[in-house]
Amino acid sequence: MNIRYIFGVFVLILYISFFSCSEESTTENEINPSTSRSAKIVYLNNESVSGSRTRKLILKNFDGSDSLELTDEASFSVCPKFSPDGNYIYYTKENGYLYKYNVKTKEHTVIFTSAPYCENIIVSPNGSYILYYSNSAWALINTDGTGIKYVYSGYSEQLKFMPGGNSLCSVDDDRITFRNMDGTEINSIQIPVGNNLPIWLIGVSPNGQQICYLNDQQFRLEAINMDGSSHIVLATIYEPVPGIIIYPSTHFAFSPNGTNVVYVKTIQHDFFKALYIVGNNGSGNTKLTTTDARYNHPVYSKNGSKIFFHSNLDGDYDIYSINTDGSGINNITQDAFDTGYHSHGGFDIWEP
Repeated sequence: MNIRYIFGVFVLILYISFFSCSEESTTENEINPSTSRSAKIVYLNNESVSGSRTRKLILKNFDGSDSLELTDEASFSVCPKFSPDGNYIYYTKENGYLYKYNVKTKEHTVIFTSAPYCENIIVSPNGSYILYYSNSAWALINTDGTGIKYVYSGYSEQLKFMPGGNSLCSVDDDRITFRNMDGTEINSIQIPVGNNLPIWLIGVSPNGQQICYLNDQQFRLEAINMDGSSHIVLATIYEPVPGIIIYPSTHFAFSPNGTNVVYVKTIQHDFFKALYIVGNNGSGNTKLTTTDARYNHPVYSKNGSKIFFHSNLDGDYDIYSINTDGSGINNITQDAFDTGYHSHGGFDIWEP
């Protein structure tokens, strides 16, 4: 056989193989666009215009690049939440409408209209549903705006998705209730708190093993297993001062692996706060922040190495990050106006 012919065939095979691999690589990146995407933050910008407070949404990368105003000053937009894949941002406006923003096409779509002013929204871990809190009631809807069901009446921090996003969990007086997606009860567990009926602010560990909640009467953060066993006190969120009566608030979040909880503690009666981390068994309670300021809405990064929070460390309010050992505080938003303030969290983080 001609040697030149054999060599030509060999080169042709290499050529075909090379372009086949390139095509496979391109196809994979198209299917999984998050492989080349940057971590992003969406937040409220509380700017004062002509003496009136406005709320517009800003989207940017963690390094401050690609900053984009999603809504204008007059829209009074609140409650921004990413979809789990980072492709969409859900938010509401003062008119009560629920919107979906496509991060890639930059298109805004109204997906729900028939509700009063919304105070909070939660996107399910599987990205299929949205919990929408308005007028002291929770509604569950599909992310395309269809299939609305009113599933629960109560406070805005009393209902959460379970891991996986296919069931719900609520706090009801001295019980924690597990619910179907239509709000009907599956079962419940009793919390050993006597007759105080103090439970609210519920959090569910990502591994589905534990529930954390606030004992509001005794200023304690407590936890219990899903089956009702191993009730423990994790931390005290406020040390009462004789003769001074206040009602301190706290926010808390589980780490991605469920082994730690970050929470806010009020310091004495001056309403300064601090961030702490405690183990899910109550061990290793550690103060992270040392500067007197207000700290709100801490959340863990996807890999658990950082914590994001809302604070007035630099005078006005911004969104910050801090390493879990207390080092490396970084102002992410660095806006000239109060940023990210909302009673149920004015920012959200997405990481690939």
